[in-house]
Amino acid sequence: ETRARARPTTREATESTALLRAANEVDVARHRRRRATIASVAVGAVAVASLVARGRASREGAGAPFEVQFQVDVGCIELDVVDRSPIEDFYGSDITGVRLLRRGDDPIQEFGGVSRRAGGVELTQSGWSTIYVGRARVVEGEEIGFGLVNQRGETIFELGHNKRFPTAGELANTACLANVPRGGGVYRNRVIPKKSSMRLVDGVSRFETTWAGCMERCPLTVKLVACTGPATGDADNIWGIEESSAKKDVWRNYKGHFTSVSSGEFNTWGLNTVTGTLAWTRNADLNQFSRDNWITATNNPVANGVAQGTMVDFDAGYDALIGVTNTGLSPAGGYMWSRPVDGSGDWGFADDGNGRGVQVTIGRTHHFHMNKINKIWSAELPNGRWDYQNVEPIKQIEVGDSDTFVIYTDGKTLKRKASDMTGDWSTISIPSALSTATISQITVGATALWLLDGNGNLWGCDLPCRDSGGFVRAANAPANIISIDAGKVIHNVPN
Repeated sequence: ETRARARPTTREATESTALLRAANEVDVARHRRRRATIASVAVGAVAVASLVARGRASREGAGAPFEVQFQVDVGCIELDVVDRSPIEDFYGSDITGVRLLRRGDDPIQEFGGVSRRAGGVELTQSGWSTIYVGRARVVEGEEIGFGLVNQRGETIFELGHNKRFPTAGELANTACLANVPRGGGVYRNRVIPKKSSMRLVDGVSRFETTWAGCMERCPLTVKLVACTGPATGDADNIWGIEESSAKKDVWRNYKGHFTSVSSGEFNTWGLNTVTGTLAWTRNADLNQFSRDNWITATNNPVANGVAQGTMVDFDAGYDALIGVTNTGLSPAGGYMWSRPVDGSGDWGFADDGNGRGVQVTIGRTHHFHMNKINKIWSAELPNGRWDYQNVEPIKQIEVGDSDTFVIYTDGKTLKRKASDMTGDWSTISIPSALSTATISQITVGATALWLLDGNGNLWGCDLPCRDSGGFVRAANAPANIISIDAGKVIHNVPN
């Protein structure tokens, strides 16, 4: 499928979900540009063989055809593969197509003839992600291959020789190629494995791979997502990056406008407190071309027959999105709410309806809310008993997979404790540069504890970030961040 520029996604070569080219990408080195535009890859699958041969003969004697769903992820192409592209600056143009070619279809030439289109199967982009999918009936041992098509209509292949391909080997990882003797020659191609060895998904055999690689899919990674000011207006203000790269690499600007964001394991939620809009998207669908990926959700839950208004604070967890409404409802705060994080269902009480709070956070094993009378309430997920601890006045509480962090209202004191609330609070040293600023927000992800200061600077401390601290400023983070959240550590792999 060929898409206009409004559709393709952009990905870093080391990432597994769609992160887009940065606004200042033009100013970075050419090597980084080429890395970033891989990300632009919403790409396709095309196959090329080593030698020209009569195709129908290549499948003679094969077993009965069976249906296979092909799934090719182009979001983690190795940098050396990019550098060895047979077409100069191929990745300087958006990748717009993915094609599967099968050796042996008419006209009888290398993978479908001179045009390399005959007999090809166009794969379709899955949402806004870097995964392309499509189905074909194939036989065991059949030779296939994949390739990329960019917006200029150029095609590069992961396998074999052709007029545009250098003679020094293949782009593909040789570990997943097979030597296939045929007609006095040896072809080096991918082959369809035995049907009995293939994974079944919804009753259909699945062939999964990364382009030019051997992994079934790109590694799933945690994203750091932020929105920038001003809160008013409708300008696109969503930014993101793979968390482990956030201290040094360039962030990507996405479509969408919110005043706060929260990222779960696979979904990101955005809240606009100015308009009352609440929406969600798959992390893989964050993109710089369209807002169509955002799905609006209900945002006015009812308690005792009375609508409570929109969420004023919320947090996305592994299974649930939790939130709080109308913190002026009582001296302790507003109602606590919960709904499925995947966008299904609707709001219901997060507890028995008696709890009140002003801020919420949810981790892997526990969820918390903080109220206006200096109490932190916590419960083990999914339905544990609520217990509280009296604390010093705090500005924010944040929980990760194993630890809980708090900022005191002085904006200078940062402490941690185990997420099950055992043990004592320990103080974490903060950067000396913060002597002129206060801490406005914290978030914890898979690799670091992140601190946003009152000057809009972002700092990261590699986990476990014990008492000695060790924060490093993320110099390339966008200016004027007003909300930031790190996605949950990925523990579950979807089909």
